[in-house]
Amino acid sequence: MDALGMSGPIADELTGLEMDGIEVYDAYLNEQVLVIAPLLCIFCDNPQASKLVNHLGGSANKYCRFCMADRDTSPCLVCEERQQSLQQMEIIRSQRTEALREQQRTLYEVREVSNPLLHVPSDLYRCLPVEALHTIPLGICKAFLKDVMPKLSPTQKREVLARICAFNHSGYKVKIHGNVCYHYQSFVSRDYKAWMQMAIFILSPYLSNGQLIVLVNLSKVFQIAYSSFFELSKAEAWHQICVDFVHSVRDFMPKMLRKQKVHYILHLVQCMQDYGPSSSFCAERPESTV
Repeated sequence: MDALGMSGPIADELTGLEMDGIEVYDAYLNEQVLVIAPLLCIFCDNPQASKLVNHLGGSANKYCRFCMADRDTSPCLVCEERQQSLQQMEIIRSQRTEALREQQRTLYEVREVSNPLLHVPSDLYRCLPVEALHTIPLGICKAFLKDVMPKLSPTQKREVLARICAFNHSGYKVKIHGNVCYHYQSFVSRDYKAWMQMAIFILSPYLSNGQLIVLVNLSKVFQIAYSSFFELSKAEAWHQICVDFVHSVRDFMPKMLRKQKVHYILHLVQCMQDYGPSSSFCAERPESTV
């Protein structure tokens, strides 16, 4: 049974907690108090987040679960916000033939399966923020290496490995495990965190000017995503850094622009405005305990 199959009783409880509240004992006041507990945030990766709002996910043309950005025409823009899927699902169900239903699915990029979570009073879209772990280290960083590493010659790859071995790791908590030239696809989060702190110094001689600009901007985004603090006064400047990264990908590495995770960077700072530093809504800690 998947998450949606188990969501009926959970949705009922979440609705009750937000609308009716729950009585609990307060040890400080020494009495029963009423606690209203709305749903604030759900921790999950991007495919599961799309599934929880009936979105078709990264394979859809309108691949963003937050807005109506199109993979082909508007990947660099934050477009009109998505509306709740309930009305769109009713439109799809009302079609008389499967061909017409499929046409409407493509138009709205939603599935018409039953989803009790869509009836929870909270805004489910804003409860599913951009999750840094699978979006940046395991998503964009891996995609960048996948684009760059196969183009290096065997001699250049040996030089890259030698430069890593000669790098001073004294200020780092972890070292890179394995050969980044060949084993980057099996890297985990800690490997990418270490790699992104040294990548510019290691790879700069082997990158084109455009690739270097992308890597510099990606390093800035990485710093934002793993910052231990968030100041509202810096939100506009941080969002501009994210925009600059997406535009550099468009200009110099356009193949990566078709990836859903690159577009999600445009929504990262808005999620941080809602929840604070991305470490507070990252799936890294929950996954590390599984």
